[in-house]
Amino acid sequence: MLSFKSLAIAAAVAFGAISTVYAAPAVSSDVAVARDVVAIRGVAAIVAEVHAKVTPFVAQLHTLTVANATVEVVHPIVTEIKDVVAGAVVEVVALAGAKPSVILASVDGTVQVTVVVLAKLIADLLILIFGALGFVLSVCDVSLVAALIPCLCIVADILGCLICAIFSLCGGLLVGLVGAVVALIGAILPIIARLNVVVLVSIFAGVKL
Repeated sequence: MLSFKSLAIAAAVAFGAISTVYAAPAVSSDVAVARDVVAIRGVAAIVAEVHAKVTPFVAQLHTLTVANATVEVVHPIVTEIKDVVAGAVVEVVALAGAKPSVILASVDGTVQVTVVVLAKLIADLLILIFGALGFVLSVCDVSLVAALIPCLCIVADILGCLICAIFSLCGGLLVGLVGAVVALIGAILPIIARLNVVVLVSIFAGVKL
């Protein structure tokens, strides 16, 4: 299996986000220390905010029926979700080199997250978004499935990039994080496989529960 770093780069390249995500210049140790003091927002807060921001768009997807589950209707909605997730990718990558106390800060920044807490936040986000993508495929006209899958992958691929970036950043700090997430998302693994989200399939395939 590829390393998390390789998977993250591959996902970013595939999505066309690599120039944005990795455009930040190198910083001196003094700047890094200053960033740690100011940027107390860790991965948990980033994930929680993504969940809150995409929920209204996910709700729109759940209102679709066979009559309007078309590329023309779905594309603007998934683009909104993609934009939110892409912003989070940039923010997570920017945490590279930050202190563990910053990276693992709780949503309110007062304590450190545990494996259980962060895994639940990640799993809830995956279930929210992939559940909606699966719903769209379940209600659309069968003749539109082939056209809708690439449209839904606009979100699926960048979400895979986000999750890979999180695992790459936090995996060494919270041992067992990937397995803890996989244990919570069994219901959506088929839709991840159906959309062929390579970065997630590659990571999750190596997990033994």
